[in-house]
Amino acid sequence: MGEKLWSPKDVAGLLGVSHRRVLQFIEEGRLEATKVSTVYVIRPEAIAKFERENPRKPGRPWGKEGR
Repeated sequence: MGEKLWSPKDVAGLLGVSHRRVLQFIEEGRLEATKVSTVYVIRPEAIAKFERENPRKPGRPWGKEGR
C-alpha cells in the first residue's frame, strides 16, 4: 500500500483552520498539493514542511481595531 494522502478537509482539522483557508494556502503556493481530477490531495511531507515554515502563534489574532 502507498502512503496516506490527505484531503484539504483533513488538513483543515489538523491545522485548526477552515477548509477554505487550506485551499487559500494551496492557491498561494504555501502548501504543496496535487490536483487529481477536481480535488486536491496533500502528502504528509507537504504538511510537515508547511508547519515548519508557518509556526503557529499562541493566542488569537488581533482584530481590525488593533490592540
